[in-house]
Amino acid sequence: MLVKKEAGKPYDRFRHRLMFPIRDRRGRTIAFGGRVINPEDNPKYLNSPESTLFHKSDEIYGLYELKKEVTNIERIFITEGYMDVVALAEHGVKTAVATLGTAINNRQIETLFRVCKNLVFCFDGDAAGKKAAWRSLEQCLASLKEGRLAKFLFLPEGQDPDSYISEFGSDAFSQQVDRSSTLTEYLFETLLTECNIKTPEGRAQLLDRLRPYFKQIPLQSLKDQILAEVEQRIGQRIDTRMLRLLGEDKPAIATVNRLPEQHWTPTRLAINLLLKRPALALSTGTHDELADSGIPGIDLLLKLLDRIHDEPGISTQNLLDRFKGDDHETHLYKLAAMEPPVENDESLERMFADCLERLRDQYVNHRQRQLITKLQSGEALSEAEKREHRKLFTNQH
Repeated sequence: MLVKKEAGKPYDRFRHRLMFPIRDRRGRTIAFGGRVINPEDNPKYLNSPESTLFHKSDEIYGLYELKKEVTNIERIFITEGYMDVVALAEHGVKTAVATLGTAINNRQIETLFRVCKNLVFCFDGDAAGKKAAWRSLEQCLASLKEGRLAKFLFLPEGQDPDSYISEFGSDAFSQQVDRSSTLTEYLFETLLTECNIKTPEGRAQLLDRLRPYFKQIPLQSLKDQILAEVEQRIGQRIDTRMLRLLGEDKPAIATVNRLPEQHWTPTRLAINLLLKRPALALSTGTHDELADSGIPGIDLLLKLLDRIHDEPGISTQNLLDRFKGDDHETHLYKLAAMEPPVENDESLERMFADCLERLRDQYVNHRQRQLITKLQSGEALSEAEKREHRKLFTNQH
């Protein structure tokens, strides 16, 4: 609390500052942070000096209060200042924490992931914010284990969470959160600004820039998804040479091998095509009638159609993210990594329509058999079933 001069009396380290107690994970106050009251004073934030009790690279401001206040933590917002945490809490966002004037490190990220599997990093949209976000991404990679999700929120330039939510309110902040980028989206957005993938040299440069980040990811399903994304971006298959550029061993080719054509079913192919281009769902309905078809995998296809209709414009990565922790998650990532047997966008659309047509035919045959079995058993059809029976047997489409 005091600074001792070489000569003269000690003086108050935190004079003219608004004080914030810094607590450890057991709730003990181990240090203080002070924010200037006069905006012309510097530095803006000042922490207690490092000590045997306080190591700022190990501590996370607000984590003790968060765990004490919130029982069911759905996601944690990581900000850059005490006032961000306070302002968000004032507006009902009670799961925010802050670093203590330093860039976040992997130890802190691991601590947060153990508390909650969904982290949202909040940054100003200026150059300094982008730089801080990239450092956070680098620290996240080694912690991306099963079920964990990291997203990156960039507020308009000149705004931080404190100023933004104070000016626009919690609903506007929630809309910003909904538009945040997943780690892989942010990774590709950044690398693609540096590489011209229209040229062979640019594609090789993309793989070379991606390699150090790709190698750190421990989750194979995520690596498979990234490989599929690379293929989609560069417009060609990943081969042995490309895998070597990414630092992958030769056996890793198995992760991007495509299933033989005879393994494609209409359901599997329709799901794969939706993952390649979610907008395909907007050309058709939700096909709820197929739920009663008994077709393997149809429940997952209907879930995808429902999700895309609920969120028109959703990206492939965000669509996959909606199934984090779902029983279908691993299967979806495998299907996303497969290459559909199509040559161009037009044939992709035709193939998706054909898949739905074949599934519709399977459903019609299934319902016909159900109704015939009911009649043969001597059981009367309801009026609705009679109408359905006439429709199915006079016009299957």
